[in-house]
Amino acid sequence: MRKDLALSSTRTARARGFALALAIALVSWGSVSEGRAEALPAGDVAAAAVALDDEGAPQRPPTPEEQGFRSEIERAWFGTDEGLNDAATRARAAAFALGVKNLDAAARALIATDDPENALANAMLAVRLAPDLPIAHIALARAYFADGQTMDAVDQTTSAVMAIFRNFEAMAWLTGSLLLMVAAVMVVAPLFFIVFVAISVFGRASHDLGDLLTNKMPEFARAALLGSLLLVPIALGEGVMGLVLVLFTLAMLYGTRRHRMALLLAVVIFVAGLYPVARTAGTALVALDSDPVASATMAVVQGIESEHDVALLEAASGEEFLAQHILAVRARLLGRTAEATDRYASLHAENPRNADVLANYANLRFRSGDDAAAVELYERAAALIDSARVMFNLSQANARLFRIEEFEAALRSAQELDADTVAELSRIGDSDFVADLGFPLSALRSRLLAAAKAQGTTQIASAWLMPGWLGEHPARLLGGLALAVVLGMMLGSRFDQASSCTRCGKRICGRCDGTVWNAETCDACHHLFHRPETTDPKLRMQRLYELQARDARLGKLALLASLLVPGAAGLLARRPDLGFLGILSCCFAIVFLGWPGGAVPDPLAVGEAGTLAFAVAGGCALLCYALIVTAGLMMRRQF
Repeated sequence: MRKDLALSSTRTARARGFALALAIALVSWGSVSEGRAEALPAGDVAAAAVALDDEGAPQRPPTPEEQGFRSEIERAWFGTDEGLNDAATRARAAAFALGVKNLDAAARALIATDDPENALANAMLAVRLAPDLPIAHIALARAYFADGQTMDAVDQTTSAVMAIFRNFEAMAWLTGSLLLMVAAVMVVAPLFFIVFVAISVFGRASHDLGDLLTNKMPEFARAALLGSLLLVPIALGEGVMGLVLVLFTLAMLYGTRRHRMALLLAVVIFVAGLYPVARTAGTALVALDSDPVASATMAVVQGIESEHDVALLEAASGEEFLAQHILAVRARLLGRTAEATDRYASLHAENPRNADVLANYANLRFRSGDDAAAVELYERAAALIDSARVMFNLSQANARLFRIEEFEAALRSAQELDADTVAELSRIGDSDFVADLGFPLSALRSRLLAAAKAQGTTQIASAWLMPGWLGEHPARLLGGLALAVVLGMMLGSRFDQASSCTRCGKRICGRCDGTVWNAETCDACHHLFHRPETTDPKLRMQRLYELQARDARLGKLALLASLLVPGAAGLLARRPDLGFLGILSCCFAIVFLGWPGGAVPDPLAVGEAGTLAFAVAGGCALLCYALIVTAGLMMRRQF
């Protein structure tokens, strides 16, 4: 788990560093804009594309790198001195053309900019640039709230939570953190409940154990004998789980039918939390760093790739389609049109039925002026997937070929698939504009999760709980628990068990007393309450007064225990099922409210949206705990 946390911290630090660098660039907007205006006087990339050389022939447009930019999007952003909104509009259009839906780095930089006067404008722009970035919506909600627009703040807070499910990094973080926290509760709560039940029957069990040797053994010696036997598994190296296994057997032997049902439920939840849930949580947490090639690919998609990532992808491109594809995408992002064309041509030759390759290769052919080839590629892509972008691009190509009927049919199909996307693409207002398909993250997710699952995860909890023979294989723990259940069911009613009088608390044992009316009332209380004519009236009144005073003291202690000890209210009300549910809900409340930042650092994607989600979950768990405690107290008053 420490390795998982370190990996997540590394990715978070890399994202924070990139966002900080871009924030510095945004703060120095004025000077940067002036410098870029000299490099590109017209302030428009399209102007460079029609430049002529000394002989009057068309000149190759300069690449972003030749002009000092990192990508086409950066050139669009800094290639104007008309202000931040205009830069965002140009960058957004460039991102659409390159198949980039979210400009996460730019949005993070805007959020990180220390400019209180323009906080609302910057946050609105961040949401516009990265609609699927939860932290951008949270920043806008915070700005709305500071501006007094409460309803808009609530709306953006809801949007932030919903955006988590559209953002791969945010979803991986939330899933991993949530599952890890749930796994912790599923392990700790059942153990607490088992120990609680075992403690409640410890006195009876120690008394019966002493009777096996001699009925003259004092109570403290009986308790010491049973306590020493319970520590044997720890002495043998089986750890905490060895002790819990013995306590579970003890609870099954002496528990009532309701106790046994609740104990069985607790064991099932414990095993589920220790194995499948914990392993799934580990898989989600290490997914982003489980496959080096896939991780480098994700870095390129996010625009935060390093030289090491590029070198890794280049080395893998000879065998990995994923590496070849992302390198072609990167070439497009960097404005290396010739390289991108060659890479997509190679990908198309190897994978002629890959819709993403077909659509993006068609865009390159369209931009080079080969409209007929572009139409053919668009039509082949449209036969493989339903995409509004592909149909929009096809309509653009048909329009340039003056195929009016085909143009109208393709545009109509695009609008039927996604009218909002078509409207946003049409607002760009360029007849030569086509949009690449975004990199297929679904395949990337599947690969990362498969790699994380194949690697396996470190079971720190099981190693700490079961350092010995029990922890070597899950079947051994399951076998031990099953044996405890069988022993409890078979032997629990086969011997005369000691009990306690519910009236006065005196020990009831048929072996010691000789006469026992039942397991809940001692001989003295039976005569006192059921045969008053056999007792002295004066002594009877004195005894009743003493029992009333005892009940009052115990009632106060029971109320205090119910309020302070999780599960006590249910157990004292003779409802162990309520006791276990109380422990579960209390543990959930403690984990969610006490761990608001999640189990691992946020990858600069979720922000307060995750804290809010955990706070709501913790509040609901706390409310459930209060209701369970109240129900337990009310049930106890009935007897």
